Amino acid sequence: MRRKYKNIYSNKFFNIIISAVISVSVIILCCLVFSFITFNFIGNMKFSVFFSVASIIAGSYAGSYICGKYRRRMGLVYGIINGIIIYSLISAANLIFLGNIPDIKKLLLLTFFSAAGGIAGVNSKRPSCLRD
Repeated sequence: MRRKYKNIYSNKFFNIIISAVISVSVIILCCLVFSFITFNFIGNMKFSVFFSVASIIAGSYAGSYICGKYRRRMGLVYGIINGIIIYSLISAANLIFLGNIPDIKKLLLLTFFSAAGGIAGVNSKRPSCLRD
């Protein structure tokens, strides 16, 4: 028996946009939490590089994991696309506010962890709301 309604994740473009928005929101949330920790508990900026890398890793992994979990196919490809979209958003914001473009290491970091999140999402247990 077929479903009477379509899932929002059946559209490829919409799925990629949602996962990129989730990724960016997780990155922003992690940056806010880490800046709160740095300001209130640590006091110096010694660990700010590690905190920014950790927030980028968490955001790219989380968005691609959700994309792969609900899409259930091609997690590697959608993860890489998600990483490229996140890099383009970060580089656009960096160009607007700071006037420079981030280096290629950030793109490799984003694509690697986004691809890992997409693969893990595809190989995870299917959500109960999407079961037939």
